[in-house]
Amino acid sequence: MSKQQTKVENLREKPSFENYASDWMASEEYALASLQERGLLFSLLNYCWANGGIPADPPRMALLLRLQEEDIASAMGNLVRKHFVPAPHDATRLYSSELERQRRIIHERRQRMSEGGKRGGQRTQEGVRAVKGAFSHPSSQAKAPEMKRNEMKRNAVFKEEQSSEHEEWIKEYEGATSYERQGDHETNGSG
Repeated sequence: MSKQQTKVENLREKPSFENYASDWMASEEYALASLQERGLLFSLLNYCWANGGIPADPPRMALLLRLQEEDIASAMGNLVRKHFVPAPHDATRLYSSELERQRRIIHERRQRMSEGGKRGGQRTQEGVRAVKGAFSHPSSQAKAPEMKRNEMKRNAVFKEEQSSEHEEWIKEYEGATSYERQGDHETNGSG
């Protein structure tokens, strides 16, 4: 088993199964079933979706569904029997072939998505490697000397040569606190 297959299999099961109300309401068999049988059917479907199956033994089934054994026996009609069959590898359990079909479709879809993601990731990495390869020439690795943040700001602001009269003011300004600077702006009329 591949690592990728294991990842897909370890994904959390989908919390819901497809259930179309219009299909149920159009079914004559469902329409003629008692309320108890309909309730048992959906309780069994929900339990089977969450657990993959349910014990075929009525006392254990009743215990797991939190129902009375007599209620299960009285509600176990054709509608319920039609939707649940003995599990192929364990005759002591019942399962729904429809739910297993849905589970298989979800698993196959996840597998295809995983494989597609893996292929897409490989293409992305190939593109990244190609771009890195284009910049592997020694001249592309030359770097400008590192500058501190304050140096970069000063260089950007004061690109032109400074006169000696400006240098004195700049030194005084850089030594002042922000409060003093604010006051200085207000007195100069620039703030």
